[in-house]
Amino acid sequence: MCRATLLAVVIVGAMGVLVAAQCDCAPQTPTERPSCYTAFWASEQVRFRLVVPGDYFFCCPDCEAPLVTGWRVETMAGAIVYQKTFAEVPRGHWYIMGWNQRDTWGNAVSAGFYKLVVETTSAGEFDSYIQIVPSPCCWSFCECCPQLPSYPCGIVVGQPYIKILQVERRWSARCSVTLTAHFELDCCP
Repeated sequence: MCRATLLAVVIVGAMGVLVAAQCDCAPQTPTERPSCYTAFWASEQVRFRLVVPGDYFFCCPDCEAPLVTGWRVETMAGAIVYQKTFAEVPRGHWYIMGWNQRDTWGNAVSAGFYKLVVETTSAGEFDSYIQIVPSPCCWSFCECCPQLPSYPCGIVVGQPYIKILQVERRWSARCSVTLTAHFELDCCP
């Protein structure tokens, strides 16, 4: 009985190693990592908006509501990857912006860290960081994909900030492992 359990554990473990070997994804070690960021799979739509909390007007009673005049995406080195402006008609802070992870010329950006910068009429610029991660290597016999870790930035009281709208991810449940154990107890004569 003990051998059968040990054999089952070894077989399940070996299958896990074989499945993981099919992935062939090398872990990425970024050279420069921000302290807080939100992660996205490559090719996912990055949606965000500027949030102007009510206490902003309490802290600055004479301030106007900031309007969005544009936004841009920068590399960690500061190079502009993509930029959109609303110079003639600024957008309200409730406006939801979206980036399809492509540069100005329509090419997909490489994996790594990027800075989103939102420009406003009266409150300056606000930024937030995102990480683009290569698409998951979902295994051939099932679509069990890993979770993406994110480390959201804290919010400063009385200041506008960028809210990253997370993508709703639906994981396929076509993959399952069932372990069954059968025990026989011979306690009666």
